[in-house]
Amino acid sequence: MKVYDKVKWHIDGGEDATDVIKRFSIIIEYLYNTNMLNSIGVEIYHLGVDEETVIHSEMLLDNGISFMDEFYDRIASLKTEDIYDCLNSNC
Repeated sequence: MKVYDKVKWHIDGGEDATDVIKRFSIIIEYLYNTNMLNSIGVEIYHLGVDEETVIHSEMLLDNGISFMDEFYDRIASLKTEDIYDCLNSNC
């Protein structure tokens, strides 16, 4: 299993929890809306993002893994307000 990111890493690093959860929510919603989540990912989407949320390869379909491998570093470095625009323009 490849771990792409954890909410807890950001919060432990001093980032605002509300902002981190919002960023993760945007990303997971995008993965859901573009059919990149498998049943585990869909369950995580429906449960909602919290401080324990982890984005990992075992929640993604093959296209989701390809997307995360190619784009996640760029997405993760963006401000929350810029993530949505980036995702909708393929970064």
